[in-house]
Amino acid sequence: MAEEQKLKVAVLMGGPSFEHEVSLSTGRMILEALDSEKYNATPVLINREGEWSIPLEELQQHGTQVAFIALHGEYGEDGTVQSILKSAKLPYTGSDVLSSALGMNKYFSLRILQDAGVTVPVFLAFNKNQWEENRDALYDEVMRLIGLPFVVKPTDRGSSVGTVIARTDADILPAFDEAFRYSRHVIVQKFIKGREITCSVLHNDADGIQALPLIEIVPRMGEFYDYKSKYADGGSDHLIPAPFSDEETSAAQEIAKTVHILHGCYGMSRTDMIVGEDGAIYVLEINTIPGMTPTSLLPQAAQAAGISFPEVLDKLIHAALMRQ
Repeated sequence: MAEEQKLKVAVLMGGPSFEHEVSLSTGRMILEALDSEKYNATPVLINREGEWSIPLEELQQHGTQVAFIALHGEYGEDGTVQSILKSAKLPYTGSDVLSSALGMNKYFSLRILQDAGVTVPVFLAFNKNQWEENRDALYDEVMRLIGLPFVVKPTDRGSSVGTVIARTDADILPAFDEAFRYSRHVIVQKFIKGREITCSVLHNDADGIQALPLIEIVPRMGEFYDYKSKYADGGSDHLIPAPFSDEETSAAQEIAKTVHILHGCYGMSRTDMIVGEDGAIYVLEINTIPGMTPTSLLPQAAQAAGISFPEVLDKLIHAALMRQ
């Protein structure tokens, strides 16, 4: 294809979140995989202060036709950059402003799922001021409604940043201290013992969305699928397809599609779940911009479904242009 016929794509990477380095890895992988016969791709590094290496106005002046968002965490997944791009009328990949903000806020996300009848672990949420001013009362409420063991995590962060399992009384205060390092808002969830699974959902022109093969995650570097298990080489084993019955697999895939729809997601998402010892499938959270690093789950699931990584990127870019 002649150079002037190629689609001009800006790959936004980096960003001011705690997941800056992960985003750079995602961005590099996307840049390497974009078909050079179809796309003229430009990397746009957003630094930790939120400054763009190429200003948006300049990108538009040079005819950029779509932004590929390779940003994780706050700014990239919470609706901020989506709002910037929407105001500039520049098509972008992934979910819109509201869906992104909703997916990033674990409390509101869980409330919507719970109200819709989706099974989620028992949870509570509060902020740092409440914890500091009413620690004893909140401690009693957590122990009464949830009890040990429980999981504490920042309400509005991704990649398991600041997530801690409290198993004993001695773990409780350090767990909250760690979570509050990353956000002023935390969520407490009942720890569900079971098998960790995840299911990605991808745009499909034929029927809207498709659930990709189920993956079971077996952490190797932590007691759950934490930051190190996610991104370090050998941090976890990914069993694809997950060794479940056809009935269990179908149930988990339908849940992932339901979660995607309830959040109003677009293009892609990944829903993390646990199959409890009671046989129930508990939804933990949704990711509106799943990682696309060499160890990430969505590209692996797509590959298992016969969809190459460049084809995944084609689908996401096509979906972005269709939305306009």
